[in-house]
Amino acid sequence: MIVELKDLQYYMDSVAKEQLPFAVSKALTNTSSKIGEDLAKEAAHQFRTLTPYSRTHRTARIGGQPSPGSSFATIPANKADGLSRMQAILGNQHWGIAQQIAQQSTIRYPNKSKYLWVPVQGRRKNYGPGKALAQKGVFVVKTKEGKTLIMQRKGKSRTVTALFSRRIKQNINPRFNMALISQRRAQRYMNVFFDRAMTMALRTAR
Repeated sequence: MIVELKDLQYYMDSVAKEQLPFAVSKALTNTSSKIGEDLAKEAAHQFRTLTPYSRTHRTARIGGQPSPGSSFATIPANKADGLSRMQAILGNQHWGIAQQIAQQSTIRYPNKSKYLWVPVQGRRKNYGPGKALAQKGVFVVKTKEGKTLIMQRKGKSRTVTALFSRRIKQNINPRFNMALISQRRAQRYMNVFFDRAMTMALRTAR
């Protein structure tokens, strides 16, 4: 994605040229981070799967390492890369929703086994089918419709909850388009953050 610096000519004096790499790198990083925050808030309304990296989906962060509750992260732009190569990279740290923020539907197939165990929407535990089967009250059942499910009964309760469904493949439909949201907001954010960064740079340079 390419964003333009519409106010660049305004700043093109000798002092501004010296401060330009700093301002551009800071603006790119802040733009990416702000879009990440927007995406995180959007994801909070769209995804309910609980894992260490998607419990809230409400925050974004700067830096490449994942952190609990922070799904989207920005790798900062480096002013040493030069204006023509400088970039900030925005990505999602949670593999579980990666295919659901794409531009089109995808089909997921099993890597090694014959079947996929797909989590049932609304499950409340963060573990896979193997660990689930080791829990008390968990069993496999085949329904009249031919579905194979991993179910759980808690204590003496007669109520059972479906944890996983066995499938040959899984159709994954996007919940929202990360690229489209980013594209629509990048230029507007970049204009604001670049102007702020350049003003601050020039003020401190004098």
